Amino acid sequence: MYLPPLSPPDEDISTWEYRKSLLIERIGLIDADVVCIQEVSPLSFEEDFKFMTENLGYDGVELFRKGRFRPATFWKKDRVELVCPAQHKDRTMLTTFRLNDCDEAGSQDNWHVLNCHLQAGKQGGRHFIEDGEQVSSKAKKLPLSAPLNDAIDMDREDDNPVPSTLVVPELISIMIDQGNIETAYMEPQFSQQVIDRLTRIYKRLQKTHLDPNDKGGQFRNAAKYMGWKEPPTDPDEKKEDRPPIVIPDDGVLTFSDFVAVYLDELRQGKFWGIAWDLAKLDEPLDVDEVFQARYDRINNPVPTIEKFT
Repeated sequence: MYLPPLSPPDEDISTWEYRKSLLIERIGLIDADVVCIQEVSPLSFEEDFKFMTENLGYDGVELFRKGRFRPATFWKKDRVELVCPAQHKDRTMLTTFRLNDCDEAGSQDNWHVLNCHLQAGKQGGRHFIEDGEQVSSKAKKLPLSAPLNDAIDMDREDDNPVPSTLVVPELISIMIDQGNIETAYMEPQFSQQVIDRLTRIYKRLQKTHLDPNDKGGQFRNAAKYMGWKEPPTDPDEKKEDRPPIVIPDDGVLTFSDFVAVYLDELRQGKFWGIAWDLAKLDEPLDVDEVFQARYDRINNPVPTIEKFT
């Protein structure tokens, strides 16, 4: 969970016990009436955060209802009263409180705490706005997230631990150069096995193999390396209305640029996409082991999901 790995003398600071001690110290120092925490696991939540009650006196708690990593809100019942049940919306949990000491509060006004699980990336601002809207108004149409089901929340026939996600160690260990374990996470580089395959692919391919109708990220990045300048985009313009990507007549994709296109994919976590391309181009990775994995989220009707679980 804690990457990049630390050197042996510092390994203790990555342990949960050490990090828990920091939380106890910091939260206890501030002594807030209400505390919000994100990215907690529902599988170990009670054990991991029992210190909030036992050590710090937060005897009120609300955990978000779904997700592999969830937000949790803690409060001290002797200081504040939860006025109504928490509202669980898309990536947000809204709690409403009133201070118990009316003299200190000065009024009977309610106040609200919005605990958000924000999605990272270029659309962070948009997601933040959506989070606020979801708890303040009722959507008129079925939201996109409605058919998405968290695989970890689905019923399992056995009590075995949930398997790893689809970005499995068996694939990563083959694809990424492990020479420098401290930089392998922040600045990943391809292993020699992948470089050898890309070398053979590059020698076989020609510029004509690039599909001018392709609007995917790989083609766009390759075109940029070959001299194409991406025009300014209008946020109101539909994707299908954007002008096609045109590769300059003198555009050349060097081998280093060819590798760079896939490094861009690697650094976005698209391990399976790279593995798929290698296999389609007759250069599959040497993955012989059988492994079990799970989809974190499945976009499918519930009856279909139940059929395969």
